[in-house]
Amino acid sequence: MRYEVSGPGGRLWQIFLMQFKLGSAHDGFDIIASHDLAASASAAIPSGHYFAVAMHLAGNGHWICRRSARRLQEAAPDTVTHLCFGDEDSDTCQVTLKVTDAPIAMPPNSGAVSSPAP
Repeated sequence: MRYEVSGPGGRLWQIFLMQFKLGSAHDGFDIIASHDLAASASAAIPSGHYFAVAMHLAGNGHWICRRSARRLQEAAPDTVTHLCFGDEDSDTCQVTLKVTDAPIAMPPNSGAVSSPAP
């Protein structure tokens, strides 16, 4: 799988991507990626169960977890999910997170074949 995240630029938004791992901290979720959304980001991730949290820097200097997250309509068949995080008092989409079912590229096989030692 692959994720792409984008925001309005600047250092006012952050996103955390967490993967479910039984018995780990944060109610079973390990943070596997975080991004200041001064620029867009993307990366490959293994299949699994994930949770994303977008946070906005408020005027008082505190990071606020936005309650407003909604799924965007997506017609592409390889899209797993496409989410929008925004301000609660408007319908704007400040941060988008798109996850696609793109295979993780593996290094090419050199053609060598190994066999167990006798």
